[in-house]
Amino acid sequence: MVGPEPSWMSAPPRAQSSDPRIITILVVDDDSTSAHGCRLPLKPVGYVVLHTIDPLEAIRMGKNRPGDLDLLLVDVVMPLMDGRKLAQRMCALCPRMKILLMSGYGLSGLDETGWPTIAKPFSMEQLAQQVAVTLPEKAPPPVAHHGMR
Repeated sequence: MVGPEPSWMSAPPRAQSSDPRIITILVVDDDSTSAHGCRLPLKPVGYVVLHTIDPLEAIRMGKNRPGDLDLLLVDVVMPLMDGRKLAQRMCALCPRMKILLMSGYGLSGLDETGWPTIAKPFSMEQLAQQVAVTLPEKAPPPVAHHGMR
């Protein structure tokens, strides 16, 4: 017997209740396996998940799609650019975009950014919950599921 679906997998998130556009998350992490781990809990919920290992590519995406990116999920420690610097640049390009910092090196010192954080490694449910907390005004209302009778 299969139990009820976790609440974070209930319905496709919409950018706003009056906006039918599905939420787009840009994941920037130099570790491609970590990026894959970020996609697993987010795509089934209905988020569009884009990924790049290159911060400069992320900046290009921000320039080309400034109104389309709802959340930047970015690793703090990357070889080409510090994730905090990338987040600042992306905020200038996409002012409505929310930021969620992730780090495998501890979260101390990240509080001063004012952005929410998540420590790696994290579970799929922890990530989905943190994304929902970071995007509260964009989260969908709960949807009742109707099973087959």
